[in-house]
Amino acid sequence: MISLPKYSTLDTVGSCLKRSTVRYPKKIALISGATRMTYKELNEEVNRFAHAIMKLGVKQGDNVTLMSSNSIEFLFVWYGLAKAGITMVPMNLMLKGGEVSYIANHSESKAFIVEDKFYGAMKDVMGEMKTVKNYIHIDSAGAGKAPEGMLDFKAFMGKESSVEEPLVEVDSEDIAQLAYTSGTEALPKGVMQTHRGLIANYVSSIVDGELRTDDIATVTMPLFHCAQVHCFTGPHIYLGATQILMPGFDPVKMLETIPKEKVTFTFGLPAQYRAMLALPDFNKYDLSSLRMCVYAMAPVSQQELKVFMEKFKPKRGFEIYFGQTEMSPVTTILNPEEHAFKEGSVGKAVLNVEMAIMDDDGKILPPGEIGEIVYKGGHTMKGYLKEAAKTKDAFKYGWFHSGDLARMDAEGYIWFEDRKKDMIKSGGENVASIEVEKCIYNYPNVQEVAVVGLPDPQWIEKVAAFVVPKPGTNIDPQAVIAHCKASLAGYKVPKQVEIVKEIPKTATGKVRKNVIREMCTGK
Repeated sequence: MISLPKYSTLDTVGSCLKRSTVRYPKKIALISGATRMTYKELNEEVNRFAHAIMKLGVKQGDNVTLMSSNSIEFLFVWYGLAKAGITMVPMNLMLKGGEVSYIANHSESKAFIVEDKFYGAMKDVMGEMKTVKNYIHIDSAGAGKAPEGMLDFKAFMGKESSVEEPLVEVDSEDIAQLAYTSGTEALPKGVMQTHRGLIANYVSSIVDGELRTDDIATVTMPLFHCAQVHCFTGPHIYLGATQILMPGFDPVKMLETIPKEKVTFTFGLPAQYRAMLALPDFNKYDLSSLRMCVYAMAPVSQQELKVFMEKFKPKRGFEIYFGQTEMSPVTTILNPEEHAFKEGSVGKAVLNVEMAIMDDDGKILPPGEIGEIVYKGGHTMKGYLKEAAKTKDAFKYGWFHSGDLARMDAEGYIWFEDRKKDMIKSGGENVASIEVEKCIYNYPNVQEVAVVGLPDPQWIEKVAAFVVPKPGTNIDPQAVIAHCKASLAGYKVPKQVEIVKEIPKTATGKVRKNVIREMCTGK
C-alpha cells in the first residue's frame, strides 16, 4: 500500500504561482510603471521574501499584517507568506490609529509591513501592537531610509540570496488569509480563508467568469480587498496571464493604458466606467482590444448598461460579480448574454457554490419568494477568528447566512433585493434601497446616489435619497421625486432628496450607508 504524504501542497495559493512559472517562465506576469516582470522573476522574488521572513523568526502558522497599495511588493508578500505557510492579514487602507492596532492585536500579528504613504496611519500606535516584533517599511517614494525602528523592505529582501522554493509543507486547509470585515455595524471580524477555499474561488472565477491565459488585465481596485485579489489577480496568476498594476484608478491613465498595452480585461466600479465616459475626449481612445469588462459592488440600470456596451464595445461584453468576503468572495456571476433575458439579476451560483433562499425559521423558500441568501460549498470561510458564537450563528441550519435579501427564479438566477440592515421599513411596507437607487440612476445627470431609511414619526422610516450630480450639472430634487413617482409604487418614492457633493464610501467604493444615517440622525 502506498503511503501518502500528510500534507497536500497541490491546492495552495503559492503552488499556483509555482506551476505558472514552470509553464510560462518567460511570459510577462506583471507590469508596474516601467517595470516588466516575468513569471520566473516574480517567483524568484517571492521565494526570496519567503526565506527572508522565515529567517526573521516568523514561523509557519503565524500572522503578518500588510498595509500597502497596489504594487509588486504587495504580491511578493502575499505569495511569499503563502509559500511559507504564514497567514497574511491585509489592512484596509482607510483605517488609522486604534483601528489599525485593533486588527494587529486581534490577529496577534508577529510582523507588520507598511508602505511609506500609510506609515502616518499607524506610527502613533506602534507601541500598542503587543505581538508585533518586527516592522518593515516599503519605500515607494524613494526616500532611501526607513523610519527608526523599522527594516527597509528592499534591504531586507537584498540580504536573502536563495530563490529556491521554500521547504515548507503547506496544507490546503491552512489559513492563507485573515480578511477583516469593514466593521460598519460593530468591531471588524477576522474571516479565516483557507488555501482550499481560495483555490475553489479561483476555479469558479476562471470557469464562470471566463478568464483566459492570454488576458492582459488592469488592476485598479485595491489588492487588500478580496474582490480584486481573489476574483481576478489570483486567478489570472493561476492561469499565467499578464496584469498591469496601477496604484489606483485614474480615468485618463486607464484610457491611455488600454490601447498602449492592448488590454483585454478590466474590473471596476460602475462609477469608474462613468468617470471614463465623462471625459470630453473619450472617443479618441482606441478600446478595440477589450474582450471583457466586469463591474461589481454597486447597481447599474439596464439603460446605463446599454450605454456602457455602446461606448466601450468589449467583444464578450459586460458581466457582474456578486458575493462577500466570507465566501472568498464570488458567489454568482451574470454573463454578458444573460443580461438580455435576466435583466436586473446578479446571476446564478458559480461552479463551487451552492445557494438557496431561506426564511428566518430555516425553511428553504420556493422560487419567487424573498428571503435571505444562504450558501454552502468550497468557497466558504472556515469561521471568524476568536468568535465561536458568531461563527455558530453564521452557520445556523447548516448553511452560511449572508445577510443579503433576494429572490430566486426557477432556473436559479438571483435578484438581489437589499442588505437586511439596509431594507427600509416605511408605512408597513418593505422598500429595497437598491431598487430606488436603480430608478434614480436613470434620471439625467446623476453621477452617484445612495438611498437610506431615516426615522420618521408618520412612516416609521422615510425613504431618503442622496444624489451627486455629474460635474457641471444641476439636479432639481423635486424633479427626481417626480421621476420616481412615474416608475415606482408610492411607498417607494423618496420623501426626501438631498443634492450632495460626495457620498461616503469604503476604500473599495462601497457606500457607507451607516455613516449617512449617522450624519442625518446623530446616531
